[in-house]
Amino acid sequence: MSSHQNDYDGYFSEVDEETQKACDEIELKHSPVKAARPLTNSYSSFKPKTSVSGSNRPRPLNATAASSSSASWPQAEPRTPLKKRDAEPHTQASRSSAVRRAFDSLSFASPVQCITPKKLFHEVSASTSKKKTTRPVILVGDSDVEDTLEVESLLTDTETASSFGPSPLTPQDSLSSLGSDWERIESLPTVRGSDSSPRKYIKLSKEKVPPYTRSSAPSTNTKPLVVKDIFNPDMPSSSSSQRNNGWGTSVAQPFQLAPTPPDDDAVLKNFFASPLGQDLDPYIIAHDKEIVDLMDNNKISWGVQYEIARGVTQGNWSWADVKAKIPQLHGSNSETAWKVRSIILDRTKPPSTYGRSVWQELDREQDAILENKGRGLGPMGPEGSENDWYGGKIQQAAKLVGDKGKYRIRLEPMENKRSYRLARFLGSRRVLQVKIPRDLIFEENKQLKDFMRHKFMLCGRVFVPFFAKDHAVYLVETNDNYERRPADWAGDQFRRSFKDIVNWHNPLHLNADQPITKYATRFALAFSTSIPVLQFKPENISIEPDTTDTWPGPGKPPAEYIKTDGCGLINEAALKIIARILNYLGYPVAIQGRVFGAKGLWILHPTDKNPEPKIWIRPSQRKIVYQYPVDRSHLIFDLLSVSSSASSVSLSKQSIINLSENGVPDVTLIEIMKKALTEEVRPLMKWQGPMAMEVLWSVVNRLSSVSRTRLSRMTASMTRALGLGGQDWRGEEIDIERNEDVPPPENEGPADNTGRASSGVPLSLSEYIMESLQAGFHPKDSTLLKDKIRTLVEVTIKSIIDKFSIPLPESLSAFIIPDPLGVLKEGEVYYRSSVAIVDSETQDVFNVLTGNVLLGSQIQISSSPRLRYPKGRCLVRFRSMSSHMFFVKVMAVDRPELSRWADVLIVSAKGEKSFASMLSGGDYDGDKVFILFLSSLLEHFKNKPVKPIPPNFKDDNFQKYPERVKQFAERVSALAPKDAQEAFADILMFDIDDSKFGLYSNWQEYAIWKHGYDDPRSERLAYIFNALLDSSKTGDRLKPGIFEQDQKQFSKPIPEFQMSDVEKPYIFHTLQRAGRAAGDEFLCEYDKMEGATQVAGDKVLLQPYDLAANRAMELYGQSKNPGRLTLCEELKRIRDCVDKAHNAYQEVMTKLARESESASPKKKTTSKSRKIQRKTDPMAHVYELYNCQVEDVFFFQNVDEIKASYAYKRKHRFGFDVAFRELCTMKAKASIHGIAPTIRSFDEAKAITSTYVRAATRLSAPDA
Repeated sequence: MSSHQNDYDGYFSEVDEETQKACDEIELKHSPVKAARPLTNSYSSFKPKTSVSGSNRPRPLNATAASSSSASWPQAEPRTPLKKRDAEPHTQASRSSAVRRAFDSLSFASPVQCITPKKLFHEVSASTSKKKTTRPVILVGDSDVEDTLEVESLLTDTETASSFGPSPLTPQDSLSSLGSDWERIESLPTVRGSDSSPRKYIKLSKEKVPPYTRSSAPSTNTKPLVVKDIFNPDMPSSSSSQRNNGWGTSVAQPFQLAPTPPDDDAVLKNFFASPLGQDLDPYIIAHDKEIVDLMDNNKISWGVQYEIARGVTQGNWSWADVKAKIPQLHGSNSETAWKVRSIILDRTKPPSTYGRSVWQELDREQDAILENKGRGLGPMGPEGSENDWYGGKIQQAAKLVGDKGKYRIRLEPMENKRSYRLARFLGSRRVLQVKIPRDLIFEENKQLKDFMRHKFMLCGRVFVPFFAKDHAVYLVETNDNYERRPADWAGDQFRRSFKDIVNWHNPLHLNADQPITKYATRFALAFSTSIPVLQFKPENISIEPDTTDTWPGPGKPPAEYIKTDGCGLINEAALKIIARILNYLGYPVAIQGRVFGAKGLWILHPTDKNPEPKIWIRPSQRKIVYQYPVDRSHLIFDLLSVSSSASSVSLSKQSIINLSENGVPDVTLIEIMKKALTEEVRPLMKWQGPMAMEVLWSVVNRLSSVSRTRLSRMTASMTRALGLGGQDWRGEEIDIERNEDVPPPENEGPADNTGRASSGVPLSLSEYIMESLQAGFHPKDSTLLKDKIRTLVEVTIKSIIDKFSIPLPESLSAFIIPDPLGVLKEGEVYYRSSVAIVDSETQDVFNVLTGNVLLGSQIQISSSPRLRYPKGRCLVRFRSMSSHMFFVKVMAVDRPELSRWADVLIVSAKGEKSFASMLSGGDYDGDKVFILFLSSLLEHFKNKPVKPIPPNFKDDNFQKYPERVKQFAERVSALAPKDAQEAFADILMFDIDDSKFGLYSNWQEYAIWKHGYDDPRSERLAYIFNALLDSSKTGDRLKPGIFEQDQKQFSKPIPEFQMSDVEKPYIFHTLQRAGRAAGDEFLCEYDKMEGATQVAGDKVLLQPYDLAANRAMELYGQSKNPGRLTLCEELKRIRDCVDKAHNAYQEVMTKLARESESASPKKKTTSKSRKIQRKTDPMAHVYELYNCQVEDVFFFQNVDEIKASYAYKRKHRFGFDVAFRELCTMKAKASIHGIAPTIRSFDEAKAITSTYVRAATRLSAPDA
């Protein structure tokens, strides 16, 4: 037992023996010399101790709250307080009274029945809890309350110094460490202190003052406790003036749990007690009471119901057509859902089995819902076992169609693309994503919001708007019903109310002090594409203070003064588990994720060797406050991405102009552009040599990131976690709706969903070229292939010259983190790559960067890339790039003690402000930096000071709405229930707004051309752009008239090659002149290259039809043969089928040509996205006609080859558009090298190694 225990001897009378025992146990648990709790040698399985869903979830303590999230909070039975004894401080009577008062303030039942800490709250139950009279707090003298503070610090985990010495708890401790059975505690009212100043003395009284209110005046009799430095345990920390090595602060901040809502906060409690979402006006997506009853009575699975409803919304059939088919639709999702269309439309042809993996996954999720053990949340068994599974991978998608306020929702096919926490918690079937066209958001914002302010009915189920993100509104299914009864066989008994879902993710009463717009923004954390990899024990989640040692003022420091903003710690044991789960070669040292209401980056802990996974959360990372007992889902770490060895990056518009304005000469930038053109384009023009086509295949693959694009299709939600979501994504994105009547061939898997038409022709230009090459076609012999490669050359040149996306080999990309050891001096950085880096100029191989380097910031907000401008630095936004660059020159040094942290950029934690804040106002929550080490850039680049934002900028341009959650609740409390719920829906859909930041980006580019980079007008537009990016959090809105004023002045195109008011030529005009001249030379050289000249076509492709025609004519010439017309008639049937498709093909091509001619040049050049968007595939009808089955053909066994050959004969391009796969197969079979049969999944998994490319390049050289 601790030596401190003797301090309490004699302080209690005999009647307080039980209280003394309680304090004895508390002191034993927290004694500095207590025995270490035994730890397991290896991390156990993820099996939860308690169920977290349905009827087995932790429930409110009051019996009436079983179906409501507005549960009243447990209160102890009111009792008469003990009479205060006239005694001096630190006597038996005073200490006993202090214990009694502390127990009363914590809602303990009386008398105190506690032998061990884990039983402190055991007596409070739903059956005995009643409303307790509030015991407010007032300030009193020192003589009366030191005992109160001492006991309170023990019971509430508050680190406050007293005359008995500091509390033995450290920042790494938490209340949950009181015992391993902490999960059994049903409720935990707690005390929370938001500041780090010494706590004032308090006394209980009967005045109506909020409990535990503290004065801002410091106490003269207390001193703050200094945190023991976790990285240097022996480092003295006896005074607040002694700082640690750059991570911890001197003043301890305990692990803070959420407070229970005060009894007198009636406005907030009444709002939360209202039936949220229930009084909204209904809107029917698809519903028929009779059919829904039939489907429920026949236990039709949800996937089948969804497909039926989808056909209704698509106009493919009516509800009346469905009634007679219901008995045929019985079965699981994987057994029946894929056959719905064929059954309802009476198709005789067997349906394609394409996409059955979606329905199999939906069945698995349904089993997890019925099991009701929270299995969909994440791994519940050993790694790699059957239980190592998580749900939420299916997307129920819909599209909003219509205009001018007359909208309807059209259901789309379910997809298996990504997983996020909300879908894992509820089940994928409980979330419906409604995609909204951007033009509607911009042009009809008010009408759009009015429409989405409904509750939506789908097959008798009620979906309520929950959040808006990325041009979509997410609806969640509640436990309400519309003209139907809940069905236990479908798991309806485990559904939750809308209030419960809101309270699960972002409890109103625990986050009431947040601005209401920021509160709504926090809902985005539930939608981050992630992988649940690890569940932490509550006692292994700790709060570690941020480093704010240079903040001079009181209160909460600004972000730029937080040296660890967004960056926490995680131990090696946890990182190794994550590495095993995702099959990494080694464990990463930095991971980005979400856990326990926190978001950001967690890096390897420098000293912790605990075999159990542990994590330390910074206050700057905590976005949502929860209260114990916490739902299991919040203890699971959701992984977004990890640190990995980085490849080179590309310069963009904003980086180029920054380099130019910081001293880099135009001639240097022109040389970099020309070198990039040569290195990117020249390999596409090398066709000579025995292995030239293999090298060309590899060049196209690298240039367009084809292999990475294919892999991302397969990995879906794991793309970022596997390091595939790079910042320089140049793969072409296709979004073309499929015609349901033309499914892909049965031998194609899910990977082909977005990359291939039903004819087998790749929709991507680069994939088209690669598959043509691997089939044996050569650009010298194929006019079509040569034209395709020329198009790729044009695209590459345009990307570099017009879009200024210039590849730079002498560059890297990495997470930025603060120095974990405090060894870097101000202005120093450290970077070690886990793979060798080759200097392209000197051919030196190295791993650690040394010397001067340029750092540029890349900032992403949520999952959609946006750009952030640094304070005082105005830069141009480049739409096709996902990064914003602002460069600064720093010194890279070698510090061997930092070698454990590889593939991350480590910056010094010293200096007045956070280093990341100087790079575009960033932080350490997962921001990436670009590292440039090209000598020609470093030679001329000069750092410039950052200008401060004008003091009146916000007041002059914005009107602020700083309404907080409590104020919002008070405002809507006077409204009718429906109006209040609509107001709450508006808040949750706050992000569906025309923020205008894209327009301000364009306007600022014009201002830079017109007035100059450092002109106040250009800087002002940059500041507005930056403020608009954060408007969803801050609530800032442009003042009336500001937008119109700026639009009139800056909404103008930049004249091509025209000088402005600035004496210095516009850098982009200079680069375009030089680049276009070089690009034209490459195109002229390409056109002179030897190519296909034959007009008749490829003999191999014409052969099948020619042989069939010759055979038919030969038989026809046998006049005495009674069957001489048979082959001619069969061949005519084949030709008729192809001719019908060809006629339709010509009509489509003519229509597309007219549309292209009628499109205005402005629309062609100012497209907002590279994404190809079409309402339907214009070739769908052509594919249907071509793929129709030719009847009554018996003698020709190779009908598909004859059809493809004849289509090619009609027109070469037509043949490849409708029969690409068949023509490639015919060409490969005719090759002298033979054909290697393979299935699609194997083909898309292959790549040519760099070693093979080097050898093949050498063998194909002219002098080889």
